[in-house]
Amino acid sequence: MLNVADILGISELELELRGGAEAVRNPVRWVHISELDDPTPWLRGGELLLTVGMPMRDDAAAFVRLLATSGLAGLGLGLGFGFDELPGAAADEADQLAFPVFTIPYHVPFIAITEAVFTRLSDERVAEAERRLAGDLVESALSGELGGRELRRRGRAFGLTGGGLTFVVLRPDKAGSAALTHLLEAAGGHGPAGVRDGAVAVLVEAADDDEAEQRAADLLAATGASGAGVGRVRSNSGELPRAFQEAAYALEARPPNGAPVVATYRDLGSIQLLLGLQGDEGVALYCDAVLGRLVDHDDRTGSALVESLRAYIEANGRWAEAAASLGVHRHTLRYRMRKVEELTGRDPADAGDRLELWLALRAHELAAGVGG
Repeated sequence: MLNVADILGISELELELRGGAEAVRNPVRWVHISELDDPTPWLRGGELLLTVGMPMRDDAAAFVRLLATSGLAGLGLGLGFGFDELPGAAADEADQLAFPVFTIPYHVPFIAITEAVFTRLSDERVAEAERRLAGDLVESALSGELGGRELRRRGRAFGLTGGGLTFVVLRPDKAGSAALTHLLEAAGGHGPAGVRDGAVAVLVEAADDDEAEQRAADLLAATGASGAGVGRVRSNSGELPRAFQEAAYALEARPPNGAPVVATYRDLGSIQLLLGLQGDEGVALYCDAVLGRLVDHDDRTGSALVESLRAYIEANGRWAEAAASLGVHRHTLRYRMRKVEELTGRDPADAGDRLELWLALRAHELAAGVGG
């Protein structure tokens, strides 16, 4: 959203911030020009008020206070019509109330400011509309219900020419909605993008997997994301949800470690066996069938059966090593493994059962990461 800092950054306007620097991120909804002593009855809040200072002649600080407490975005004072500088009392009040106040040179007409703001507001609206359309296209592709012909028709508006498609999933560099929004805006300049599962999904076109990986690397560099995952290229639009799953799971399977990198289906390891056979719902059912009772037991009693099973398998069944990694006695770990066997019906000491338990653990961890 357009804010006061954006307007102050328009160099040709030569605006000078004189107070309220802490609030320059105030969003600007509109610009209004007034010389009334109290213009607030005709304002709705979020406006940037421009004046030559007539309402400030008697008590400049009180006028600043009136605007600040009425929810305006900021105040611009045109110099040379009674004031050669912003009164000190007004500047002090602006700082105290965190209300941005700036001066406008005599030779800069108010119309130049209003036109600049209106242009940027309009551009910001033509961009928001495009982001919505892009998000709708991404959601339609992820649903798997968009036919190839319709996908190509809608994709032409975003530069997609009808070649192979896949998804690149980008991870924000920070937690929180602000970082996610910033990443979405940055990615939107490179293709249809939308938010999904705490990350940004970008629909990209590529002739083959190598080109798709290069597109992902370009997106990673251009957006400042902390990591990227890319799925294999699909020619059938109905398979695009699988491409997204590959990208998202690959990103989770390759956690941040040093410089940001592109994760691919090659990073999926054993989880690829599951993804090759089932979609998200199938993987969830598999996890629940194998580990559901363990997870429920841990949630209900505060035990650590899932964590203990993971440590046991990662230690290749070596009791002492697994117990040490958990910080428990070997007898405690043996008891927990007997409980695992009782609840799952699978013996962690058996190679076949251990592989099945390991696959379920990996799918559980990755699904939790993608969903969170």
